[in-house]
Amino acid sequence: MEWIDDNVAVGGRLDALLLGRLRANSIDLIIDARVFFDKDYGDKRPLLDKMMRAVDALILLAERNERVLVRCNRGRDRSPFMAMVYISKRYGKSYREAYELVLSKRPRTVYHWDWVEMLEKEEAGRPSSKGPK
Repeated sequence: MEWIDDNVAVGGRLDALLLGRLRANSIDLIIDARVFFDKDYGDKRPLLDKMMRAVDALILLAERNERVLVRCNRGRDRSPFMAMVYISKRYGKSYREAYELVLSKRPRTVYHWDWVEMLEKEEAGRPSSKGPK
């Protein structure tokens, strides 16, 4: 398990099972990132609506100073991806900057350009939340 910021850690299945380690790291909640990926595509396609709502919840938890472990099976693809989206939304970073940060904290992270392209297309098609000037 590696901490991405003060409130969010990324890990795998084993990290979520080691109770002593969870206690030592004061983990308040575990989020299984696998549930935000489409099973019909072999867990290789994020469900963006669900992912974005979960990241919004993750931001609220972090703002309340809760400590959360985001996990998947090996902690290489899905959980780092969710952490990347979290970093991007919470700190206003581009996905590339957020990926670099996650990678620096969790070197075994695998980057999925196709998942990021899905996010960018989704955002491009979403109406702006900014009102008229």
